[in-house]
Amino acid sequence: MSYLNKDDRRAAIVQAAVSLITREGFEAATVRAVAREMGASPGQIHHHFSSADALRAEALGAVWSRMFEELRDRMPATSTRDRCALLLGAEGHPADDISERLWRDALAASHMHSRVREALVESLSVWRGMMTDQLRNGQREGDVPRELDIEDAADQLLAMAFGMVSLRGLSMLERDKAQRALLGLYDRLVGAPRE
Repeated sequence: MSYLNKDDRRAAIVQAAVSLITREGFEAATVRAVAREMGASPGQIHHHFSSADALRAEALGAVWSRMFEELRDRMPATSTRDRCALLLGAEGHPADDISERLWRDALAASHMHSRVREALVESLSVWRGMMTDQLRNGQREGDVPRELDIEDAADQLLAMAFGMVSLRGLSMLERDKAQRALLGLYDRLVGAPRE
């Protein structure tokens, strides 16, 4: 592997872990696998990260940052309902499968690893912020009732989306049924779309 300064080397390690996580899942990003992915030695990975969990947590944060950026880029200029559907994974985009798998992996790992739990909490906070922003924008645009408790609605929608991800992971729920249920909850909380 060619010489990189410390910051660039660390970024390359995180990028290799991100590639493994998005391609093969969270647990695939072991120190040895990341070293192999980037053509480095495991010692180089350990020089920058105290543990595989520290590396995975940072890589997970990087994956979600990219996913949130992609969501912002894909945000439709139509209704608040459509924008919230995108955030909830209720539009059936191909990236939703990867996103669902990562949420499930992170939730499972968060019970055992505090750094992963911190990365998960931070990502959920960003996701919740994006949802509340869209609902507030909807209030300004007249799509969302002024009396709606935005924080409560966002919590309910995200809790249901996260629950649906878990059920889909257990093969207990088909995607289209989950999408209909999420949009049904949105319509009950916010109001059905105007014709």
